[in-house]
Amino acid sequence: MTAKIEDIKEMPITRKYPDTLWERVWKNLHAAVVPDSVKSTRYRAIHDIFPTKERLAAIGLTDTSSCVRCGHIDTLQHRVGGSGERPVIWPWTRERILAILRMDTRRIPVEWPLRPDF
Repeated sequence: MTAKIEDIKEMPITRKYPDTLWERVWKNLHAAVVPDSVKSTRYRAIHDIFPTKERLAAIGLTDTSSCVRCGHIDTLQHRVGGSGERPVIWPWTRERILAILRMDTRRIPVEWPLRPDF
């Protein structure tokens, strides 16, 4: 039941964001000492599989792609950095990044909560 290295297919998310250091992202996800619920949320964000309104509208499961809280397009970036899950995910993630890298919050790219490859 062993697969050859050549048989392993590239994940769609790695093709979508080829400049991301994916080995670091996976290592950071697995090494994080957080509850499983947080890891699950992080996994869905990293793999861009959140059921956002934008995604649900694209496949015909909802009539609108607008965020119910603010009316903007409900994308993954919006959920993490704008409305949606921001009160839970972004402050926690930013605090961890600051503790690790000793950085100013203004220098943290908005993509880092989605694909932490620092």
